[in-house]
Amino acid sequence: MIEFWRDIPGYEGFYQASDLGNVRSVDRNHINHKGTVRVIRGKLLSLVPESGRYFVVELSRNGVQKRRYVHQLVMEAFVGPCPPGMQVSHTHDRNQQNSRLGNLRYDTPTGKTGDTGDKYAHGTLIRKVKPPKAVAAVQSTPIMRKSRLTKEHQEEIRRRRAAGETGMSIAREFGVSQPRIRQIVLGV
Repeated sequence: MIEFWRDIPGYEGFYQASDLGNVRSVDRNHINHKGTVRVIRGKLLSLVPESGRYFVVELSRNGVQKRRYVHQLVMEAFVGPCPPGMQVSHTHDRNQQNSRLGNLRYDTPTGKTGDTGDKYAHGTLIRKVKPPKAVAAVQSTPIMRKSRLTKEHQEEIRRRRAAGETGMSIAREFGVSQPRIRQIVLGV
């Protein structure tokens, strides 16, 4: 797979982001205090998960270091600056460390968390079922519908998950959400 690189705005000639979610420094000449020129070779930067969520990198220019999210750098380099009132959203999966360009988009904060289309596509949409009228006065909270999985189905899910199959593929096959697969595996 070919990886395409573009300069990061504000760091042109220093750093580049790739469409695969990597960040690198570029080769550049550095003039020290004695006036001699030294070539600094570029390299891939280490992607560090911040609080186990998004990847961040340390960028430095003119002695000032800034910690930046990788997914934001990729969008700025390939799409442009973030429009006002928008933020970067992960599109195709819920993996917040997947900073590939094809997995990112600009979206509103409410669209990121309240978009039922994304939740439906990810298998995380929980639909509320109205309780029967006779029980409505007793129950104050709505009932969450759960898929009816037999004990054999649950054992099959645990076996396949232990064998390394992804929760998402199992969830799609059984018609349940990925968190439900996780609950079954954990025995909750």
